[in-house]
Amino acid sequence: MAKLAARALVKHGFNATRAAKELRPHLTEQSARKTGSRMISTPAVLAEVERLMEDKGLGERNSKEFIDRLWDWFLGEDKALKQTAARILGRGYVQERLEVSPPQVIFVEGLADIVGGITGEPIEEGGEEHGGA
Repeated sequence: MAKLAARALVKHGFNATRAAKELRPHLTEQSARKTGSRMISTPAVLAEVERLMEDKGLGERNSKEFIDRLWDWFLGEDKALKQTAARILGRGYVQERLEVSPPQVIFVEGLADIVGGITGEPIEEGGEEHGGA
């Protein structure tokens, strides 16, 4: 049973819910999530997944060899390989999305007088949120 579960997990990209649905199509979505969660945390299934990954060349040893090859490309002379390696290696260090914090409100003392002079309308300066009276 562990072999079947491991194959389903690998086939569905480690989406445990989809793997559980494949093995037991009659499950509801909620039951499939629970079954998948149990399945992916079972030691026998994890051992089979590890074995399957090694058989497909995706084990820990092969991933280290891949990273070493990427670094060789990055440090090599071929410009195209350097750029490819830089893009792939950079993903481990740089986030895809730019995180922007919301702007902070700042109060410029005397701005109300300047704007009032330009528009010809009196503007009340400050307020509780700006520290004014």
